[in-house]
Amino acid sequence: SDPDVVELFALIHDHCRENETDDPGHGPRAAAEVEGLLADVGIKRNADQLKKLKYAMKKHDRGEVSTDPTIGACWDSDRLDLIRVGIVPVAKYLSTAFAKGRIVHV
Repeated sequence: SDPDVVELFALIHDHCRENETDDPGHGPRAAAEVEGLLADVGIKRNADQLKKLKYAMKKHDRGEVSTDPTIGACWDSDRLDLIRVGIVPVAKYLSTAFAKGRIVHV
């Protein structure tokens, strides 16, 4: 995976979220703004990195999984953090074996 893309995703994928519960448009809104946001703070990434970052942001709340290690790591990191809003991660919504091994069964 590309650690630069995963790090940027972790930092900004929810920056357009309007609330902490139901906001289905926040991913596409964030993806639409990401290039301008990065430019504003002087962060440059190549075209492939931007494409992956935008895709990961746009689709991160759709419940999809990915075989792409970078996109999978982005989505899994977000899903493993859903416990903060009372959602327990489910293995079928995780892309990587690493993330699946992190699910705590109560």
